[in-house]
Order: sequence, then structure tokens, then C-alpha cells
Amino acid sequence: MGKRHTVQEILVRAFYGGALLLLGWFFLAAIGSMWGRGGAPWQQAWFLALAPLLLGAAWLARRFEGHVTDKALGWAAVGAFAALLLAQLAVAWLLPVEPSWDFGAVYVSAREYVEGVGISTYLHYFERFQNNTGLLVWEILLFKALRLLGAASPQADLWAGMLMNIAVIDAAILFALLFCRRVWGNGRALLLLLLCLLFTPYILYAPIFYTDSMSMLFVTLPLYLLSLYKGQEKPWARLGLGAATGVLLAFGTKVKGSVAVLLVALVLYALFNLSWKRLLGLLLAVLIPFGAFTVFFDWQVR
Repeated sequence: MGKRHTVQEILVRAFYGGALLLLGWFFLAAIGSMWGRGGAPWQQAWFLALAPLLLGAAWLARRFEGHVTDKALGWAAVGAFAALLLAQLAVAWLLPVEPSWDFGAVYVSAREYVEGVGISTYLHYFERFQNNTGLLVWEILLFKALRLLGAASPQADLWAGMLMNIAVIDAAILFALLFCRRVWGNGRALLLLLLCLLFTPYILYAPIFYTDSMSMLFVTLPLYLLSLYKGQEKPWARLGLGAATGVLLAFGTKVKGSVAVLLVALVLYALFNLSWKRLLGLLLAVLIPFGAFTVFFDWQVR
């Protein structure tokens, strides 16, 4: 047991060290790029202040880690999500988009399928690049639901996609917050909430319901379910949590293939944190539904 924990500690420290070096390189590259293209002074000042601001926020979260109550975190979350939602709706209203590039290929194809003309305009796209099928199916189901409610206009489809995107982004942040709170406590969950508010793509991506944001939920929700799995003693409950995780990851990989990296993280987590019995139980509970759903999805799409 001691050796296993030593190896785990070395791997964790190596990961954090590598992540710090990578983020530092990105930060310096961003500053160099901004100076090279003559960014506005306020932009340069913001980038220079960003690192100490984040480090200061991390220090405060650590300093007051035991002093952030559930009630305080709850009120902070309510305020943060209300502000985030208002900002997202404002961006969706003021900066509507006309879907193009890959984003447009999926959107137009979903509307064509629902209108009964079949996928024609971008058929070559899906024949050559057999990706984005998960998002295509998702949008088809959404637009079909709109038709059942009597809404069949392009504007209704566009707004439905944007609202769905906002809901997915906010739900992903919520489950990330719950996961962080469960694993590391209220202080670090509050820090995560602050970082999410500072991360402008969560606001500016509101009108763009494409895989970059639509896949977020299939990362944070499985992580939260796995955190529940670890503390669950009932076999049937563990089986249900594992199966739900497997299905979510399977569909998530159809929305964006890089979601599959969570399977690697799952194996590493189980290898270093669970007994062999729990390890095999978790992997079987997740991987069997993952494989079954993948085969079923591919068969249906063909």
C-alpha cells in the first residue's frame, strides 16, 4: 500500500508540475502575442494582472477553506449563476449568429432532416468526416420536439439551440461545482465558481451551440457521478452510477471525441485509489454500458 501511494504521489506531482509549465508557457505566449500585435494598454495590463489575481484568489480560497459555510457557498452560487445567465442571454440577443463552417453543417443538416428532405447540402461532409454525429442527433431531437409544440421557423430553431447551449454550459459548471465541493470542500468550490465567472467563453459562446460547449456536460457530470460512486456502499447503486457514467461518456464521445480521455483518467483513478475488487467492479460497470451504447448508436446512425 505504501509503495502504491508513493507512486501515486510522484505521478500527481509530475502532473501538476507539467500543467504549471504548460500554463506558464501559454501565458507568456499570450503576452508576447499581444505585445507583438500592439494590443490596447488595458488588455496588456489585464494580462499582466491576471496571474497574480488568480494566485491571490487561490491563496484566499486556501486561507478561508474552513470558513466558507454551505449557506455562503449556496448564496454565492445563486448570485453567480444569475449573473452568468443574464450575461449569456444578453450575448445571445445582441450577437445572434448565422451557423456556418462545421457548426453550420450540423445545424443545416438537422433542419433538413426534420423538414423531411433528408441530409443533402452537407451529406459529403458526414460521409468524409464521420464526426459530429452525436450533436446532429441531439439537434434533430430538439427540432422535432419544437415541431410537436408547433414551432417550425428557423428563428425558433436558432433560439432553441442557443438556449440549449446555455443550459448545457450552466449545468456543466454546476456539476463541476458539486464535484469540487464534494472532493475538496467549499473553499475550493468557491474558487472554481470565481474562475468560471472570469472565463469569458462561457458567456461569449452562448450563441454558438457547437461541440466545444455542448460536450462540457459529458465531462463534469460523469466526474460528479464517479465521486458519488466512491462513497456508495450499496452494490446496485454503484452499478447504476457506473452504468450512467458509461452511457454519458459514450454519447459524449459522439458529441466530441476528446471526451474519451476521461476513460483514461478513470482507469488511472481506479488503479491508484480502489482495491482490485472495486477496480474491476467500476471498470465493468462503466465500460460494458459504454461499449453497448456505442455499438447501438453507430448501428442506428448507419
